[in-house]
Amino acid sequence: MNVVEEYRSLWVALRKAETKEEKDAIHARMAELTEGHEKELAPIFEQAIDDLHAKARAELVRQKLAYVTDMLSMSKIAEDYFNRSRGWMSQKLSGKNSSGKSTSFTPEELNILADALRDISKKLEDVANNIHS
Repeated sequence: MNVVEEYRSLWVALRKAETKEEKDAIHARMAELTEGHEKELAPIFEQAIDDLHAKARAELVRQKLAYVTDMLSMSKIAEDYFNRSRGWMSQKLSGKNSSGKSTSFTPEELNILADALRDISKKLEDVANNIHS
């Protein structure tokens, strides 16, 4: 097994480790492997950073939407504004796709979501303004 394969297998083992001792032993081995193999392992580190960034972005969006997701049908927003399924929206909000990989809204999708919320806001305001008519 080469360094990259071993590091990947340790990464999987780390996720499954239950005790502090197991995690400490895996971290120690990962540190040993990293020394002198930075270039070989760089793609793994870059992927981990990308995954973490995607999770952070998804969490920020989820926090910002938390108040309105209980009031709005996110599946209806997915269908009407993105032409996507409820599952797609759920994956975007959770930060993980169906295969377990990190996902988040693209900048373009965030613009569409913002426009959708503005459109819904206008519709709600129209209804509120005309409720007594």
